[in-house]
Amino acid sequence: MKKITLLAACLILLGAVGPAAAAEFEFHGDMNNRFLLYTNHHDWFAPEQQGEINDGEVNETYGELKYRFWFNASTNDGNVKGTYAVEIGGIRFGEDNVGGRFSGDGVNLETRWAYMDLQLPGVATEARFRMGLQPVTVNEFLWQENAAGVIYNGQPNDFLGYQLAWIRGADDLQRDLEPSIRDQDNWLLRLNFMPGEATQIGVFGLYQTGDVDPANNGTITPRGYLVKLFADEVDHQIYTIGVDGGTEAGAFFVNWNLMYQGGEFKNVLFDDSDFSGAPPAARNYDLQAYFGEVDLG
Repeated sequence: MKKITLLAACLILLGAVGPAAAAEFEFHGDMNNRFLLYTNHHDWFAPEQQGEINDGEVNETYGELKYRFWFNASTNDGNVKGTYAVEIGGIRFGEDNVGGRFSGDGVNLETRWAYMDLQLPGVATEARFRMGLQPVTVNEFLWQENAAGVIYNGQPNDFLGYQLAWIRGADDLQRDLEPSIRDQDNWLLRLNFMPGEATQIGVFGLYQTGDVDPANNGTITPRGYLVKLFADEVDHQIYTIGVDGGTEAGAFFVNWNLMYQGGEFKNVLFDDSDFSGAPPAARNYDLQAYFGEVDLG
């Protein structure tokens, strides 16, 4: 019954938008080729170092390509928009398995974006739903990445704008009454105030939660602390509140970012044995963190 209700609501929403008299299509691309001509410390780029810098020489020279293409389709009034983007990324010349070697055979095409952007029908002001795999920015120092979900953006006047978002980071399809792994969800509320043409102040709150089987000991390492690296393995509840913004006066500008983060991790193994040598033990952890940043120029 829930599925039928949701389908009916979607059909009503699409019907309320109304037929379009014309459509607009755009095609964009970014074709990036880069070359590292010489380095005697290519090992610095390795993703997992043991806290050491090699005092010898690791010589390397390489070429690399990253191509991105995206396609936009829109009704002529802009009420309905759709975006699809693909990426061929980080392929070194001659690299095996991804198409860099002879004949170019490899699996390397990725979906980067796939979302729709709909103006809420019957609303005179800016009020849009964007759903699908899309760029998500909470704060440039907190979370700025592609993710799948639904974002509602509203701007009733020139002074106030607001954003509501639900983003699903990891999904476990429930098939029994007691699932071993549950979903990881992210909820965002943001208010943007514009007291002047050159000033913007943002206030936001982000709540991130993921539940797993209480008998499962998820693992976090000093290099694997990003939520996306343990979203479906560690029982966590994290909340972040912050203020950001900026202003300009002639040639002078100032930008600011202030955040507080709290929460907890349950029954988690924090494994720093690479550094401490101590074996990890499962326990609960409380999270408390502060962040502040100011740009003056």
